[in-house]
Amino acid sequence: MKYFFTLSFMSLLLCCVQSVSASEASVYVDRVYDEIPPAPKSQSMAEALQKSAGCQSCHTTTDSMTMHESPGVVLGCTDCHGGDANIFTMEGDIKNKNLMGQAHVLPSYPEDWHYPHSANPEASYTLLNREAKEFVRFVNPSDLRVAKEACGACHLETVQAAKRSIMATSAMFLGAATYANNVLPFKKYILGEAYTPDGEPSAIKGPPLKDADANWDSHGVLPVLYPFPTWETTPPGDIFRVFERGGRNISNLFPETGLPNALGLIQRIEEPGRPDFRQSNRGPGTGGRISVPVLNVHKTRLNDPLMWFLGTNDNPGDYRTSGCGACHVVYANDRDPRHSGPYAASLVIHGKIPDQ
Repeated sequence: MKYFFTLSFMSLLLCCVQSVSASEASVYVDRVYDEIPPAPKSQSMAEALQKSAGCQSCHTTTDSMTMHESPGVVLGCTDCHGGDANIFTMEGDIKNKNLMGQAHVLPSYPEDWHYPHSANPEASYTLLNREAKEFVRFVNPSDLRVAKEACGACHLETVQAAKRSIMATSAMFLGAATYANNVLPFKKYILGEAYTPDGEPSAIKGPPLKDADANWDSHGVLPVLYPFPTWETTPPGDIFRVFERGGRNISNLFPETGLPNALGLIQRIEEPGRPDFRQSNRGPGTGGRISVPVLNVHKTRLNDPLMWFLGTNDNPGDYRTSGCGACHVVYANDRDPRHSGPYAASLVIHGKIPDQ
C-alpha cells in the first residue's frame, strides 16, 4: 500500500511538472506584417511630421522629436520604427488597446514580451531570432538584423563594421573555447556569431582581400566567419571522457542527455557526488555522445549575450537592448537614476512606479 501511494504521488507530481512546462511554452501568434521601407536619407520637414503625427498624439512628452538632436537629420517616427502614424488618440484613449494594436507593430510572441508592457523581458535568450523582423525593428531599429534598413541610408559603413566587430561576432571567445577544448585543432579562428534578418545563423564575410593569408599573418584579419555548430550534431573532441567511470549504477540503455531522471530512482541509491550516468556507454558518434564544450559555449553565449541579443535585463550592467543601441541609447529598466538620470524617475514597469 505504501509503495502504491508513493508511485501514485510521483506520477501525479510528474503530471504536474509536465502541465506547468506546457503552460510556460511560448505561444506563437500568426500575423501578416506590412513591409517597412528603408528610412530615407533626406526628406522635407512636412513629410517627417506627417510620419509622426499619430504617434505624437499619444507619445506627447519627449526630450527630442527623434534620437538625433541635429536639425540636419529629418526623420519621422515610422521611418525608423514602422507602425501606422495615421492612427490618432483622443483624450481618454491613452490605454485603448484596440488603437494601440492598430498603430503599433505587434509581436508574434506577445506573452514572451509581456505585451503591452514595453520593458524588455528578462532572460529572453533567442527570442529576437524567433520574432518577426518587423517587430524587432519596431522596438529597436538599431538591432543588427534590421539596422541596414533603418539606419543604413546614413550609417551603412558603421552598421557593416558593427556586424563584423568582436562585440557582435564574439570570435575571440568562440575561437579560444573551441581550441582549448579540442573542438577545433587550430588557433586560426573561423567561427563567429551573426544572423540574417529572419534570425537564421549566417556566415559573415569581410571586405575582399588581395592576399587573405598575408593579411592573416600580418594583421590577424579574418576573411570569413562561419556560424557556431549545433551541439547535438558535433562529435566530441574531449575523447577521453568516454572512459569516465560515472556512478556505480550504469545502465545498458542510452542516457537521455539533457533530460534528468524525473523520478530520481537512480539518484536514491547512487554514491554522493557521483553522476547518475557518464556521457554514454558507447564511443564517439553513437548513442548520446555529444560535445559538452560546444553545449557549454552555447549556454555561455545565451547567458552572457553580446550585441546580437538583448541583455539579460536582470542585474545592473545587463539592462540593455541589442545592436548599436546597447551602448548608444539610454536604457532605464534598472530603475537607477545614477545610470539613467531623469529617464529612470519617470519609468513605469508593469504598471508600477518603482521606488527610488
